[in-house]
Amino acid sequence: MIYPTLWVELLDRTAHDRFGQPLLVSKGRFKVCPVKLIFGEDSTTVRTDSSGSHGSAQETVADIVVLARPNQKLDSGDVLVIQGNKVIIRKIDPRYTVTGKHDHNEVHCEGWV
Repeated sequence: MIYPTLWVELLDRTAHDRFGQPLLVSKGRFKVCPVKLIFGEDSTTVRTDSSGSHGSAQETVADIVVLARPNQKLDSGDVLVIQGNKVIIRKIDPRYTVTGKHDHNEVHCEGWV
């Protein structure tokens, strides 16, 4: 039995605009249990030109694990808005009780740009 405390919004990619970017449509809000919420920026090394200058860029990173109720319809590839950050669902693992009843889903997400 889980006790959700964190509100999230579920977005679905329905179509694409003329630039090939996905159009997101809200499918509603619901609560989840946060397990791991890591938002941050990493410095990545990039080679910007042939002169060999070692420039760096900032890359947004998000490592998210939340628990959702089993009746919540989630699919891999859906986008969640958690604390104002958009993350994409990469993996959904069902978790069961000792008696074999479906208790909750463990949802793994990563940053979405």
